[in-house]
Amino acid sequence: KTEDHEKDDYEQQGKEHLIPVEFMFSKKHSSSWVKRAYPRHKQLGRNKILKKISEIRNRINNYSCPIEIICMKLKAIHHANMFRLLNEGGTDLTTFDLLTARFNPDGINLRNLWKASCRDYQNLEQFKVDPIYVLKTMLLIRQHDENNPTCTMREVKRIRDYYADEPSKRTLFQRDWRTASSYLDKAINMMKHEFGVASRKYLPYSPMLIPLAAALWHVRDYAQRYKGHMNEKLRRWYWGAVF
Repeated sequence: KTEDHEKDDYEQQGKEHLIPVEFMFSKKHSSSWVKRAYPRHKQLGRNKILKKISEIRNRINNYSCPIEIICMKLKAIHHANMFRLLNEGGTDLTTFDLLTARFNPDGINLRNLWKASCRDYQNLEQFKVDPIYVLKTMLLIRQHDENNPTCTMREVKRIRDYYADEPSKRTLFQRDWRTASSYLDKAINMMKHEFGVASRKYLPYSPMLIPLAAALWHVRDYAQRYKGHMNEKLRRWYWGAVF
């Protein structure tokens, strides 16, 4: 904060209650600084300020940082679980953060996949699509043969189970991720060109992108004579949902 020419402006430091760290860690220098920074204070007032500085100095000097030594033989999945548990008491982790940790032992880096998707499909960044939407679209696509496919957050948290028995789950997951990303991009293009949604601001309900992307994937191989009928159904669904 302080400019070079202000380093010796003790009275200004006193007005702003800003003591240089180098003075704070020495009782002698703290006392000297207080005399210069508060020349009009009486000794009692200076002593109160010195007491506050001493309390801050003690809090910093006595600060302890706990360290936990983790056994090197621990499996990667256990490291991921420990990461999740340690952070639950501190900064809230998003579902995407937790899944990033869980997929890491499989050699799948969700953050890198998301960066690649944003690079390849600029619509995702323009519409500020949540990366969880990619995972939700993947779930709907994976369950396309089921009567009631779901993509709740509970399902998203266990998406890893959908690939557990696959011999090449890393390759399959990455392929599904790219597919879901591309169809989210197509869904946004449809929003733009069919419904006049020029930007995210005009998107009535952003989770609509998920079922629309899955539906576009589902009808991808339909014969051309059915495409018009399917698009009409999607248009009716969109306007029905909006109104």
